[in-house]
Amino acid sequence: MIRKDDLSRWVRKNTLLTKKECDKVLDLLFQKILDEVSNGNEVSVINFGSFLPYNHKPRPVRNLVTGNEMTLTAHRTMKFKIARTARAYIKENSE
Repeated sequence: MIRKDDLSRWVRKNTLLTKKECDKVLDLLFQKILDEVSNGNEVSVINFGSFLPYNHKPRPVRNLVTGNEMTLTAHRTMKFKIARTARAYIKENSE
């Protein structure tokens, strides 16, 4: 698994940015993606994929412990759809 710190280190290694600057860039990038998706906008990164807002409808659920039925409220989440070029790259470079 790769973490944000690993990404920051990789960016720092390949650019002239400091650790603080790399961290700030990553924070701003991720925050902008979250802001746009939470506002209902799609964020598309060419040759990588798209971050899509996804609206869940309210639905009935059951508490497994008590057996009580309740309704799960409608809410928005995010989905990621990988680009064809990224999918092909992963397929070629795996195994």
